[in-house]
Amino acid sequence: MKKISFFLLIILFFTSIFTTPNLTYAKQLSISQNNITKLVIHSSINKLTIRGTPNARSIDANLTTINNLDHIDFNVTQDKDIAYLSINPKVGKKEIIDLLITLPPNLHIEIIDKKSFLELYDLSGEISITDNEEDIYIENTSNLSIKDKSGNIKVNNSDLLDATSSNQTLDIEDGSGSIDLRNINSSIKIVDRSGDVHVNRVHGNVDITNDAGNINVQNVKQKVIIDDGSGDIHVERVGDLILKETGSGNITYDKELPIPSPSLRLSEMSNRYEGIYIQKDGGEKTPFHSPSPIDIDPNSNIVISISNYKNVTYDNFHFDTGSSSLIPSLIRNIGEGASVTINIDNSANVELLHTLIVGEKNYDENDHILEDTSSIEPAFIKDLIIGTIASKSSVNVNINNSANVTLANNDSTLHIGGGSLIESVINVLSDSGSTTINSEEINVNITNSANIKSKSGANMGILRIYKGQLINEIIDGRVISNSKINLTIENSSNVSSRSIKIIDGELIDELIDSEDIKSSSIEVKFVDTGNVNALTKVEVKDGELIDEMLDMENIYTSTVHVNLLRTSNVTSPILSVYEGELIDETLDGEGYYTSNIQINFNDSSNFYGKQLFIEEGELVDEVIDSEISNASTIKINLNNTSNIVCEEVKIIEGELIDETVDIEDDFSNTVMDLTMTSSAKVSGNKLEIIGGELVDEIVDAANGIRSSVNVSINDTGNFDKKGSQLSEVLITDGELMDEILDVSESISMSSGNVTIESTGNVTSDKVILTDSQLMDELVDGPYVGGSTLHVNATNSANAKTPSLTLLGDSILLPPLDIDTIERSNIIYHVKNSGVHI
Repeated sequence: MKKISFFLLIILFFTSIFTTPNLTYAKQLSISQNNITKLVIHSSINKLTIRGTPNARSIDANLTTINNLDHIDFNVTQDKDIAYLSINPKVGKKEIIDLLITLPPNLHIEIIDKKSFLELYDLSGEISITDNEEDIYIENTSNLSIKDKSGNIKVNNSDLLDATSSNQTLDIEDGSGSIDLRNINSSIKIVDRSGDVHVNRVHGNVDITNDAGNINVQNVKQKVIIDDGSGDIHVERVGDLILKETGSGNITYDKELPIPSPSLRLSEMSNRYEGIYIQKDGGEKTPFHSPSPIDIDPNSNIVISISNYKNVTYDNFHFDTGSSSLIPSLIRNIGEGASVTINIDNSANVELLHTLIVGEKNYDENDHILEDTSSIEPAFIKDLIIGTIASKSSVNVNINNSANVTLANNDSTLHIGGGSLIESVINVLSDSGSTTINSEEINVNITNSANIKSKSGANMGILRIYKGQLINEIIDGRVISNSKINLTIENSSNVSSRSIKIIDGELIDELIDSEDIKSSSIEVKFVDTGNVNALTKVEVKDGELIDEMLDMENIYTSTVHVNLLRTSNVTSPILSVYEGELIDETLDGEGYYTSNIQINFNDSSNFYGKQLFIEEGELVDEVIDSEISNASTIKINLNNTSNIVCEEVKIIEGELIDETVDIEDDFSNTVMDLTMTSSAKVSGNKLEIIGGELVDEIVDAANGIRSSVNVSINDTGNFDKKGSQLSEVLITDGELMDEILDVSESISMSSGNVTIESTGNVTSDKVILTDSQLMDELVDGPYVGGSTLHVNATNSANAKTPSLTLLGDSILLPPLDIDTIERSNIIYHVKNSGVHI
């Protein structure tokens, strides 16, 4: 190192002018560039300005200061092709010092600064800045690397935006202060500990890691990657968005929002995105920033609106804590007479590039489930209401186009390991003040939500659910009393993917999970929901597409209506069900007392593909599963349900439709009206049943006392040959249609009618029955007393085949047992049934 010599043409001169109140001194240093390629500056002054000047052949430094030049250390040295400039106040001196440097634009510059306000203009060489305290302002300067402890950073390269994109990356590491980058023709990488980040108009990628502060990114041609600790995120008009991590704060993302007019005011732009807002008693909407669920005062009117909030793209991400959520719990306790409305629209939607785990990573390298993992239950949308719901209150929840996942690539994998996309809407925790839901009205509408989508063709991702679900319980409470509840799920929890595997999980868990339901009215509607379209296969093991709709202990003096339309249908080459089902029990309880129950299935639980395998499972489990029914009305209609169109069906100790009504003990003073039409039919080339059936018992109970049972079955439980390929039906220790009425002890009814038409028939090139029948006993019970039971069977249990083989104790239709006085009240009318055609 040496002092720069006079042949570098150093020119120093001093001037002074009168100012008020102090004198201003100036000092100029001019250095011929010669072989200098880099300038290193050490400074701790008030302001350092560097300008690139076209055609410049020297480095010119102009210093101005107040008071005394002798209080300044200002020197230049040179080592080979590097010039070193140092300017600092002398120890113990406080001076106001400004330095302007003009130089050739292409020089490389390294600045090590302690406290100067920095300004850089029109530089094209590599620029490295290490700064401690003050602000940095840069114009039309690329190839930047900045390490900043504090102070704001602003870069505006408007004159360079149309130039050829740079291969360099603007690299910023910032401690605190805001960052504002505009018109950048290269990629950007930012690591920021705190402070807001604003980025607008970038030709390359943008990679932001931010611990705290808001992030606003607009007009990026390529990819935006964000790893965020806290603060709002607003992204629009970018090539792609990947969120590695999101903390607290709103997320708004509009990939295709048109570029706003320059005249559009900021206030108009901010109103386009709602985030989370709350409206109290009809007043003005205000941002909802509560860190924890709030209590609702009695007789108040509260509306919480969530719109365009936290729609994100994940590359590889893990929701790994129970508190993880995109939308948190909102409300704890609802006071008496209060009205609460929660509207969620276009929020918590995820585009998945590679792997997303919601809950535990409870699988090994072979994708086998691990049983010894802990239980973690995060969700995109967490329990919305988690406390007491008082009497005379009303709750309205509307979720639309939210919590959907798009599998963007063929290696995109969504794994749900104990978590959910939508957790309970109402979850009355055990430690709540009251565990009884006593609401005047509860309305929950979920539409176009919790869907798994894939791009068309072979570019489809994978869904795995191991001990989790897409939608968890809608209402989870101990007792429901004096409440009117309407639940509608439409166009939701549908899956389109390459493959689906469900183990000990479901697409939709119980809608209502409670103890007792008293003096309440419940209406449930499923429309175009829970359907699956898979490119390769669907596997269900110890799980289901839809779990129990109502899971409770007892129902007293209540009305329950359940309607399913185009629900839980599967289209896939292969469907495998082991110890599971597509639809579990509709009602699962202990006792039904003085209640009215109506259940309708239409166009649901059908399969279209090549192969169906069922072992110890079914497509539709018991519609009603209970111990006792007393003084109740039960009406069930199944139409076009559990039909199969595929090449091969194999059922081992299972069925397409399990018991319609399964009452463990007695039904008394009960009216049953059960209809099954065009259901459980197979159109294919091969059907093999071992220890199973297409349709299990319609009514299975111990005793029927002073009750009325009417059963109508038409065009159900049939097998028909598909196409011109040879077909065969093999049944071992099974049947197409099990008993219509199976009562283990007695039936004592005031009236009863069983009508069977065009049911339990087979049309095939070959039929082999081993210890089997096409239709089991129509009525199975040791005693039938009271009024007459009429049983009519027409065109049923017939085999239309050129090759019929009956092995063991096989028969098409068992003999009608009417030879004992205990069964003399059964009147049979059988026509064209049990015939080999």
